[in-house]
Amino acid sequence: MGNDEYIGSKIAKILNSEPDEKEESLFRQIMKRSDEPDEKDAVEEPDKSEAPADMVGPLEQKVVEPLPDIPKEIKENLRGPRTDIDYTAIKEMRKSIADCTSDYFHSAVLSKTKDTLTGNEHELVLRDWLLIGAFTNEDVLLTGGTGTGKTMLANRFAIALYGNDGYVEKTVTPGTREADFTDLRVSKMTEGATLAEAVEAPDVLKKPCVVINELNRMPLQIQNKLISFFDMSYEYLGAKFKVGHDYGNKRYQLRIVTINEGDRYRGTDQIDGAVRDRLIIEIPMDFFPLTKIDEMRKNTSEGKSLDEIVNNRTFITELTDITSKVKKVPLTEEAERFMEYLTGLDNCVRSNTGSKKGVDLRYIMEHACTGCHSIQRDNHICNSIYAPSPRAMSKVKKVAQAISVLRSYDLFRSKEENKRLTRQEEDLIRQPVVTTQDIITAAPFVFYSKMNINPMWIQKHYQGNKWAAVNSTIKIAYNRFVRFLDEAGDVADRYFDNPTVNDLDKTTLREYATTKDPWAYKLSSSEVSAANTARQQAGIDTDHTRRR
Repeated sequence: MGNDEYIGSKIAKILNSEPDEKEESLFRQIMKRSDEPDEKDAVEEPDKSEAPADMVGPLEQKVVEPLPDIPKEIKENLRGPRTDIDYTAIKEMRKSIADCTSDYFHSAVLSKTKDTLTGNEHELVLRDWLLIGAFTNEDVLLTGGTGTGKTMLANRFAIALYGNDGYVEKTVTPGTREADFTDLRVSKMTEGATLAEAVEAPDVLKKPCVVINELNRMPLQIQNKLISFFDMSYEYLGAKFKVGHDYGNKRYQLRIVTINEGDRYRGTDQIDGAVRDRLIIEIPMDFFPLTKIDEMRKNTSEGKSLDEIVNNRTFITELTDITSKVKKVPLTEEAERFMEYLTGLDNCVRSNTGSKKGVDLRYIMEHACTGCHSIQRDNHICNSIYAPSPRAMSKVKKVAQAISVLRSYDLFRSKEENKRLTRQEEDLIRQPVVTTQDIITAAPFVFYSKMNINPMWIQKHYQGNKWAAVNSTIKIAYNRFVRFLDEAGDVADRYFDNPTVNDLDKTTLREYATTKDPWAYKLSSSEVSAANTARQQAGIDTDHTRRR
């Protein structure tokens, strides 16, 4: 019996029978749940369609497929609805999106996610990623050259979900001012109101959706003042406003931002780093060109003007409900652990602090990496990257939760079409679950501009294609993570369950980090010092640990 058959038979036995004591023990080992849940999933071989074939570098990884884990929800207490996702509302939203964007032709698959509990593969297209932004209430940044239809899609999508009166479009120019995001009522001042009392919130601060075009044409000093806007608040002339649609003491506003980037676009500037870090989902459309069929349809279609796109319905009530429930979707244990592992991409066994943070990558490359075991692996990736920003790490989980809801929606549609579903598939409709593959699928769209990667390394191995580099980096990290779980065994389990490990486990982890994988465990300053002393005694130079 092959490995996959053995796993399948074991899962079937567990799911379809009352487990005996031995099976119950196995069951609980592979189905741990937390209140901020967890999950584990197998990962397929990377999809090279994510980047042009000539852009795919030598670091394309075949991702190791671990044993599929079975969330506790699938076995226990799942005879009724769990998160109560309104799939009928999602069906209606997708129909509205299809109707309102019928003259926008872009059917290319941006990403795929595989559900190893069912074996199903799910494809995500451009409209799905905008819907994920709506489900998570996280802003979307569309980048790319002119002619890709970014603004056209953004407006039609906004009309589809929020209605013609439920969104506002704002186009930025180099002359855009801070005051353009407020209304100053002079008549109120003549009646004796103070300046702050005369300032009112315009639609851009109140509507549930805003389309912002050409944000990078706004002067940087004005961009800086919009940071609070992207944090759902705004202040001007002493007047303070909460941003977005109010629901249950919470705020909802989806911002879809479009920009042209590159030296050939005059009058543009870089988006301020703090602003870009708040634009959670980023879609570089140049990496996802139209299919040949899309090109043919685009060239033969007359298209519609924006005035011809009419929708009087808003889904804001359904969206705020889904947004609140998406946050409750559980993750498998492996998915939670992998996210924790990703924070270790900053670990460095040759830095005095045990981290690459605070040490320039160029210095690390030229000095600290000499003789390090990790530098020889995966084409020098270790000294070419930093971990994603803390904000990005917290948001990738949310995006993955929305992806899992769309996977469960696909199963719901199959059931509506009278297709026969397995027991596992029925359970996943009642309770969506985030798999590790969902994390891997979400990561490039969240990390794309929030992960510092050496551009020379990208140029050397990916012909300058950062999208391919980020995808490969995540998959390399996953392969290392699986290897760590396999080789460190129970020590890795105890470490992820409780980072305050005993001295014996700490010795094992320290040895693993210094001889195999520094991302797995961060050395303390004292441990780095001890390692340097050991290398000195062995006659190995440690001068690289000093700062310039």
